Amino acid sequence: MNRRRFLAVGSGCVLGALGAASGAAAGKLPPVDIGPANKFAQDAISEEFIKDDFFVIRYQGRLFAASTTCPHMGSTLQRDSQDTTRIKCGAHGSVFDAEGVVMVGPASSGLIRLGITVNGEGHAIVNRNQEFPQDKWTDKGCYVEAKQARQ
Repeated sequence: MNRRRFLAVGSGCVLGALGAASGAAAGKLPPVDIGPANKFAQDAISEEFIKDDFFVIRYQGRLFAASTTCPHMGSTLQRDSQDTTRIKCGAHGSVFDAEGVVMVGPASSGLIRLGITVNGEGHAIVNRNQEFPQDKWTDKGCYVEAKQARQ
């Protein structure tokens, strides 16, 4: 391979990598199959998908995915070790209930929820590119009814 061909191939690789990175930066995250929706049979906050930046929460007959990013300053949230029905921000002390509503500030809004659906096989699929602030929590696609999750 001569120098000119090497530079052409190398440039193509760099441009391809930059294109892939810009797609990720533009919010093109792949959906996450969190498994059979009926495995979330009890009200609880699951940390199983923290690596994907969301909690899976079953609360009062609804299954939803909530971002692990604090709406206050973007710190990473975790389930409260003292009360597993709550989510806590270790950086600034905000506390959220199991629905994602802020109970203790400085955060002033609830958690961002992500899109969720159930596919034909009964698996819950989380769309990390679709976000629902607290005033949109009743919108279609923000949660799955528990009875639907039992299919």
